[in-house]
Amino acid sequence: MKPICSLSVLGFFLLLIPAKCWGADDFNGVPAIKIGILAPVQWETGQGILQAAQLAAEEINAGGGILGKNLELFIGDTEARPEKGIKALQKLVLDDKVHALVGVYSSGVALAQIDYLSRYKIPLIGTGVASPALTEKVAKNYPRYKYFFRCMISSDKIARYMTSFILEVVKPKLNLQKVAILAENAKWAYDLVPYLDEGLKEGGLEVVFKEHFDVETKEFSSLLSKVGESGAQYLIEVLGHTTSAPLVKQWADLKLMPLGGMDVGSIEGVFWEKTGGAALSETVGHMGGFRTPLTPKTIPFFDTYTQKWGETPHYTSYFTYDALYALAEALKSVRSLEPDAIIKGLEEVSYTGVLGKIEFQKEDHDLKSGEGYPGVIFVQWQEGGKREVLWPPSLKTGDLILPPWQR
Repeated sequence: MKPICSLSVLGFFLLLIPAKCWGADDFNGVPAIKIGILAPVQWETGQGILQAAQLAAEEINAGGGILGKNLELFIGDTEARPEKGIKALQKLVLDDKVHALVGVYSSGVALAQIDYLSRYKIPLIGTGVASPALTEKVAKNYPRYKYFFRCMISSDKIARYMTSFILEVVKPKLNLQKVAILAENAKWAYDLVPYLDEGLKEGGLEVVFKEHFDVETKEFSSLLSKVGESGAQYLIEVLGHTTSAPLVKQWADLKLMPLGGMDVGSIEGVFWEKTGGAALSETVGHMGGFRTPLTPKTIPFFDTYTQKWGETPHYTSYFTYDALYALAEALKSVRSLEPDAIIKGLEEVSYTGVLGKIEFQKEDHDLKSGEGYPGVIFVQWQEGGKREVLWPPSLKTGDLILPPWQR
């Protein structure tokens, strides 16, 4: 029987991926290569993982698959909760018999899952998990944690990109001396803030206010009022799991100092409408590529994804798409589905994707960084909902503007 290419959500539904199925000799005696996609399916970041994985699988299969074998995708719904993430992983491994895993949104979920990878000898490429604690485990105990790879930018590196942007762009524009940091109480944010705090202080800035808040918060007025009274000239946000539109609206209502940082919600193309234009002048770090020519593949991916799904890619979309292609290259290289062979292939893979060159550090399996590798682009909401790239200089399309009440 010829293999079919399918996508199933933990047994709840089956979605067929249209693809050309090939009749080549079995790759390790299997009719198809099974990949488990872990994501919170009701979350926008989760949809970003699922949609990018499906797009990549369709393209790979249409191009002949991997050594003639189609990718068959199965979904595990993590619900962004550690206990659900473990059950989703077990279902994919024990019932669906997948050969590798891709995805996961939430470092807390990945940290709960990571010990199960060695138990089941299953490689996982995390595409929505930033905590350095994950790759630190690989470095400290390679035999046990070698199954984990991160195809995303870690919290410590994100903090360094944020620091560079603030010191190079915001500081001279505002004659900046004092800043405030407002961060959610998620693992990745707790990991990021100390690096950010240190970098800003080394750059000559004073952090006059710093506080973490619950990710379920919807009313920010009292917290923002404290920020306003702190004497800060710039408010740095660190938001990933928080519904951020209420914060941005309340910030605009209070007419506070300029706002910028990491706000996952603001990456969405519809965020301008969600805030009724209150996002004007908010500057946000994009870990994905935005519609920017990082490589010859970036803009075609952005346009294809947007046309197919009716929305712009989320940051998890870029990393998941590149992770699937990098995994495909690794499998072609090692010609095996044995776990240790897949690990070897991923350690040696070098694939230029939509974000840049995808390579993993052998000592801890973190994504390599630097010139030519994935980074963070800082983009500002400007008049009429247009977005301009402010940093890095090589991709710049516009200049930093101030909130309307400060012009």
